[in-house]
Amino acid sequence: MKVLKKFDAYSSTVELVEIDSKEYILKTVDAEEAWNEKRFLEVMKQNHLPSLELFSKPGLADTQILLEYIPGSKNIEWQNPQDVQKWGEAVRHMHDIRFPKAFRITSENQEEYMDWSDHLKKVSGEAIGSRLGNKTDLSDEFL
Repeated sequence: MKVLKKFDAYSSTVELVEIDSKEYILKTVDAEEAWNEKRFLEVMKQNHLPSLELFSKPGLADTQILLEYIPGSKNIEWQNPQDVQKWGEAVRHMHDIRFPKAFRITSENQEEYMDWSDHLKKVSGEAIGSRLGNKTDLSDEFL
């Protein structure tokens, strides 16, 4: 595997790599995040929603995600109302996907069921705690 380019990323390492004369995006994150992202991409594909192709190659760690590379791809740009409509339709279809229970994928690639209300309280509390630890112009009352 040859690294061709490194990209700026918030919580992961993202690289353009070449394997067997083909270019891919290699994303490295913690194992739990990697399994959750892989599951998300699989569910998108199963539901006929646009998503990047996910690849598997020998030697990849559980923390690595190998994705198709689309040359010249850009961030989302709203060029006209039809673009916004297409995006809205895709998001609506994503929200139409249902599961019998709320769950997350653990770092061991196992489904762990959870109470959705408790989960929202936990992540909201973590987010608020994070903002309190950082400089913010939000009032204490708001937080």
